[in-house]
Amino acid sequence: MMDLAYRLGRRLVTAVTALSLLAASALPAPAPAAERAPAVAPAAAAQNRVTLEQAIQIAKKAYPDVGRFGEFNSDYSEYEGRGVWQLRWSDEGEPGGSCQMSIRAATGEIIGLDIWYGSPSGRYSGLPAFTKAQAQAIAEQVARQLLPEKFAQCKLVPSGPFEEPIIFVLKDRTYPVVYTFTFARTVKGIPVGGNEIRVGINAETGKMQHFSVNWEDNLDVPDPSGRIAADRAAAIFTEQGLELAYAYYGPRDRDTGVRPKLVYQLKDGNFILDALTGEVQDPREGPYYFDVGGPGGGGGGEPVYSRAKQEPLSEAEQAAVEKLGRLLTAEQAQAKAEKACPLPDGMQLTSKNLVANWEVPGAKVWNFSYGNKEKKRTIEIRVDAATGELLGFSTYENLDPEEYLKKPEVKVGEDQARRIAEAFIKKQQPERAGQVVFRRSDKEIGPWAERGDDSPRAYRLEYARLVNGVVYPANGFSVTVNFTTGEVTDYSMRWWDTSFPAPAGVIDRARAAALYLEKHPLLLEYVRAFERRPDGPDRPRYFLVYHPTGWPMGVLDAKTGQELDSEGKPVPGRMADFTDIAGHPAARDIQLLADQGIVAAGDGRFRPNDRITGGELLAWLVAAADRDGYRPLAKEDDKQLIERARALGIIAAGEDIRAASPVTRLEAARWLVNSQGFGPLARHGEIFNLKVAD
Repeated sequence: MMDLAYRLGRRLVTAVTALSLLAASALPAPAPAAERAPAVAPAAAAQNRVTLEQAIQIAKKAYPDVGRFGEFNSDYSEYEGRGVWQLRWSDEGEPGGSCQMSIRAATGEIIGLDIWYGSPSGRYSGLPAFTKAQAQAIAEQVARQLLPEKFAQCKLVPSGPFEEPIIFVLKDRTYPVVYTFTFARTVKGIPVGGNEIRVGINAETGKMQHFSVNWEDNLDVPDPSGRIAADRAAAIFTEQGLELAYAYYGPRDRDTGVRPKLVYQLKDGNFILDALTGEVQDPREGPYYFDVGGPGGGGGGEPVYSRAKQEPLSEAEQAAVEKLGRLLTAEQAQAKAEKACPLPDGMQLTSKNLVANWEVPGAKVWNFSYGNKEKKRTIEIRVDAATGELLGFSTYENLDPEEYLKKPEVKVGEDQARRIAEAFIKKQQPERAGQVVFRRSDKEIGPWAERGDDSPRAYRLEYARLVNGVVYPANGFSVTVNFTTGEVTDYSMRWWDTSFPAPAGVIDRARAAALYLEKHPLLLEYVRAFERRPDGPDRPRYFLVYHPTGWPMGVLDAKTGQELDSEGKPVPGRMADFTDIAGHPAARDIQLLADQGIVAAGDGRFRPNDRITGGELLAWLVAAADRDGYRPLAKEDDKQLIERARALGIIAAGEDIRAASPVTRLEAARWLVNSQGFGPLARHGEIFNLKVAD
């Protein structure tokens, strides 16, 4: 390896070549399959044009490799009149493997395939043998061969940065790298959501590993003529798509000094614009649920009523906390809970616990549960463990089946419910009641809706906190009002007494929208929409809409315009193709490492013949070694980079690192060995015979 490093030298030698050593992955010769038909043929099979034997022949013609497996079995199933043969091959011997294939009994189409090959060595190392571009060409060939008519109606869906497989190049992998490609069905050039062909290619072998198709028969989509233009859709997004908000990205279990930051985020967790009417659809309300992905962006869009996981403290930990004298005892907290939320007659305490409050960093909560002898009602009350302030309560009615199925008698309208909720908030928190804004209401619909009646049992009303005129969705109130009795049955408050940055210096909404659309341009698509009513039809209705591309949905730093990830850190942009590696022997490997975020160059040049510096090599090795936790560091972060390299064992404690100076061959060799986990072994020099000059 060192001789190869010396010859290729310079920048490439010390990193790319060493990172891209490939391990051979030979496959054993095919073995004949023992194919056995089921003892009893399915009755429905007689009505299908494809028999089991024909299905097997279709499978073997499409994918001859199934012949290497020794075991075979099959099943037949029907759903909504569609018969499907499930064929399964497997091999228990070394290196093992299995294949499952689904074939439509009416047409003989292969609609699903998953295959797994065991590696002869059980491991994979280095860079995969096939690039993403090569894998894509194979995927297109496979889809065209298996479903020629359907594939002709499809176009490739570009993969997002979070959909790329993570490749470990320094240490062996126990799994192969698989590139998955999605080809979306189109009608008049417009993609149809939920209708697609997906192909997964094993990048170690270049063979298909997964194939699936989701294709609705008798598709009915609206005529796209008369749709609003893309520039008009972008203008509507600029006006209504984003909101300025505070979002918190620090740890939930402790206060580390991290404070909420100003961001621009999608107003309702997503943006769905009806392309025919020009109306923005609320993804959380309305008669339809649109299948365009869920809300995205760091904690800022989290609904105020959600309750994060709470971990009970052990008795020893609980006693230690109480001894600090900063928290209320259980008896003190219980008295405050029952005073804030008077209990009906017959309710008795059944349990209590002290938990970390994951909704307010560094805080603790006392939880108290009550029940009656008849076990008809349960009440849970939550109070702040330091102040006794009421954080929330929930009432649960254990109704018998007859009561549960009965249609509710609606005596309270939504407007009246809002007045009840706001009066309750004002009673509990008179000062904070004036610091919130109404966000939305959700109906609580029961099984009576299946009988065609959508009368609500209750409404859950949400109010978000306002700070400096900016919404903070993670804080606020949620109140549930029973529509028959007008009783408040559930109440929750999330309120963090912390500091907030002033909204001075933020970019304006138009600039934020422009930056957002650069990364998440609006896509014109037919999307599936399902009725929210329990008795709604199973088949979806298709709407022609504009919505942002990409998943998860982005959040922008309101001052810099940079896109942020789920931890509030800048999302690194995709590295453009290098302009100076064409014709280089390692060009393919360099680009793959760049696509993985391991190597980078801000000016688009890799400079393969320059000497690599210590800081550059360490940055690449840290990125390659820490595939889960790595984040690109700014050039001035040499100190932090060195600390991370030391923590990963790439460099030794006390080792003098000259980040700006060219790295020596000895340093490169030592760091590469350490990064692969062989440092402790390599330090036993007496067992090696290295006859090199330096």
